[in-house]
Amino acid sequence: MSAIDKPILKGFRFYFSAFIGAARSVTWTMRSEEPARYAAWEPRWTAQLSPEDKIIEKMTNELRLDEVKRRGADVPATFEEMTASELMKEMGGDPAFLDKIYPGQSKMKSGRPRYFFENDIGKGDLLMLAKHYLDYLERKVGSFLAAHVGHD
Repeated sequence: MSAIDKPILKGFRFYFSAFIGAARSVTWTMRSEEPARYAAWEPRWTAQLSPEDKIIEKMTNELRLDEVKRRGADVPATFEEMTASELMKEMGGDPAFLDKIYPGQSKMKSGRPRYFFENDIGKGDLLMLAKHYLDYLERKVGSFLAAHVGHD
């Protein structure tokens, strides 16, 4: 893997900043629009969280604080080289399709950027963390709705 120049990161940084700010606002909106219900429900939600969920919530909040309130999140990136077949598989496609359409091209080298985070809480693949955070927020909103929709 090789390091990626800063200009290449500009687009990713823009979308990451938008994602982390918008994702965090989900719970703020729940809390501000339904303060009594949220206050009653939130301790039960927090009590059942797994250690992984607690870490995800803390890490993403720190990244949001870095991005929005501090100097910006530290997002190092590398360029990962892989075969066209590996890239196709990662994107959910059938690698055998390449050889059917373009014989011998599945071994051609290609690549993609990989973004990372590191803070006092941990380090890892930033896109995987974002995916886990989105899954976490979907469960959190779903739990809140299940506890309150139709209970007016």
